[in-house]
Amino acid sequence: MSTLKQIMKQKIDAHRPRTTKLVKEFGDVSLGEVTIAQCIGGARGIKSLVTDISYLDPMEGIRFRGLTIPETFAALPKVPGSEYPYVEAFWFLLMTGDVPTMEQTLEIVEEWKSLSTLPQYVIDVVRALPRDSHPMVMFSSGILAMQRDSVFSNNYAAGKFNKMTCWEDMLDDCSFLMAKLAPLAAYIYRMKYKADVHIAPDPELDMGGNFAHMIGQSDSYLFTVWQTKKFFAGLKISCNNLVVRFQLLKVLKKLFGQHLTVVKLSPVMVTQYCVRLTHVILHSVSFASLQRA
Repeated sequence: MSTLKQIMKQKIDAHRPRTTKLVKEFGDVSLGEVTIAQCIGGARGIKSLVTDISYLDPMEGIRFRGLTIPETFAALPKVPGSEYPYVEAFWFLLMTGDVPTMEQTLEIVEEWKSLSTLPQYVIDVVRALPRDSHPMVMFSSGILAMQRDSVFSNNYAAGKFNKMTCWEDMLDDCSFLMAKLAPLAAYIYRMKYKADVHIAPDPELDMGGNFAHMIGQSDSYLFTVWQTKKFFAGLKISCNNLVVRFQLLKVLKKLFGQHLTVVKLSPVMVTQYCVRLTHVILHSVSFASLQRA
């Protein structure tokens, strides 16, 4: 069992009684009123979710596990020779709420390297689409095609589903997907915009470095998180939903300018999946607790 899974198991075992207690003792407590204006305004200001992962304050900006953007950057282990942290370290933080050590970070780096090879059937699916398809269509199709390798799905079909341990299957699936998102995004980018000439991954690099390397920008490594409404508005991006992105600044400036939502690689928001997949895992934990209660 990996260090990440061991730590998550400890935290999940401690988390479940809390959820059960909240539902049993405070299940009928109201969180407030909801107005028509809030509904029309996109559910703004409505308290309707429980999350330990992130919180987006309209004035302060986003916090990940209680840490602001600068605090997150300062706390996480850095890639050697770079002022930016590992993508894998951010994953560990989201999953556990703990700042990982370099050893814990590198364990995930090695795990993702071992899982990073794209199956040929995924490449076949992407290449079967019309070449003028939007890259997000290709990206989504490639991800959906990998359902056949889902540990959760296969165990469920085999009658091995256990609501108290299914989070482990989900974690395996999420790690499997996270390891393949950068290679998939890079493949689509090179196929569509670089004459279908591809660059093999560098086994010495982490996820972020390899993503830069495979799209042909190995001199650029940037971990960027946009968090405030003002900045989102300046880039013509809505901040109504949580958006977390690992991007390459030089590539973005060169290819996309400010209109990041409508052109080329911008839809390939690799780490938006990171946050969403984390929510999936922790939601399954809470759901299992409620079922047992």
